[in-house]
Amino acid sequence: MEPNSCRATSGHSFSTPASVITIAVLIASLGYWFGVADGDPPPGDGPVLGAISARIDSLAPHATGIFLAEVTRLHDSDARAIDGDWVQVVNLRILRSTGATRPALELLRERGWPMLASTSHPKPHFVLKPDTFHVGERFWLAAAPGRIPYLYPVGLVGCWPENSGAAARLCEAAVEQDAYAWHPELWPSGSITGWFDDSLKASSRARVWREGHLLWDVPLGGLLTHSGGDGVNLSDAKNFPSKEWPLPHTDGHLVFAEIRATLDSSSAAPLPAGSWRVQKLLTEREGKVVGELFVTDTTPYRTDRLYRAYDLRGGILFERIRDRFDSGGKQLGGRDDYWVRAIEHRYDPSTGRLVSERFFRNKWPGETGESWVEMDRPTALAFGPPGSSWR
Repeated sequence: MEPNSCRATSGHSFSTPASVITIAVLIASLGYWFGVADGDPPPGDGPVLGAISARIDSLAPHATGIFLAEVTRLHDSDARAIDGDWVQVVNLRILRSTGATRPALELLRERGWPMLASTSHPKPHFVLKPDTFHVGERFWLAAAPGRIPYLYPVGLVGCWPENSGAAARLCEAAVEQDAYAWHPELWPSGSITGWFDDSLKASSRARVWREGHLLWDVPLGGLLTHSGGDGVNLSDAKNFPSKEWPLPHTDGHLVFAEIRATLDSSSAAPLPAGSWRVQKLLTEREGKVVGELFVTDTTPYRTDRLYRAYDLRGGILFERIRDRFDSGGKQLGGRDDYWVRAIEHRYDPSTGRLVSERFFRNKWPGETGESWVEMDRPTALAFGPPGSSWR
């Protein structure tokens, strides 16, 4: 293997003629520029897009992005004294990209706790040794899914020198076509999630694929916040506590996405107009919204204000509205005037009829039992209607 080539660790060999790739890229580029309006996602079901998507996917299986990067710094970080690892940190400058990138890599020199090396996970698909890179070198890198680190411990699916022949030409093609515009992310369950931000329309879309087939593509009603660096996440439905997130069912997985949306006076939600963070739960198979949590976006601290659970037809099953008041707490028996009220509604989704209504206040310091104490209706509503408190 040539020094710093990265090629032997990927296990792939490519011999596609340069002329074939060039023609395919030209065709894909014409289709892209004449068939896509500003801000719209590139055409195609994906997960990988473009005329030579199969070749690109074969080059970097399971990749969530491809990028050209220059090595800017190398340094060691040794955390073995606190049961961490001794790694070489490779800082990168991103030059060109499609989909996800990696600002830095960590190449393992030695584990701080040998027991961590013993695992039932399968053998990693791609690894890199320390001292593979030198400052100033440029490489094409393929970002790996972040949820299966045991297969891709470096965070990469593959690595090729900037001028490495067919592999480099395929990477160029991927960037030219924006092949990873949907940021496809493989999850341990086998599903692939994707997202696309349309900044011109201040709106994002989400997709899910299963066994190579697109299951759904839905608009999210606002622009993803990318809180924590993520676009959309896939989680077991049982991870959402039933008291905080009452749901119509708890089987399978749910797609979680947080957007920033603007509510106006015509909104059906009992909330003040303005900017809100909305956390959405969608079914993995159908892409149906079964839960929405509205969170304040302008106060110094974020507060849950409204949660709604829906059936698969969009009918409201459950609603919880929280209001914070800066007066009245002492009148209700607390030590401070500040207090929080919660109102819970349950509905018949087929008729929209209110089935039950309950009122709660937060537990005072020193009180035992549940976090919320039930109140009677007249006392609770004496401080204002639902949704009447602070932003």
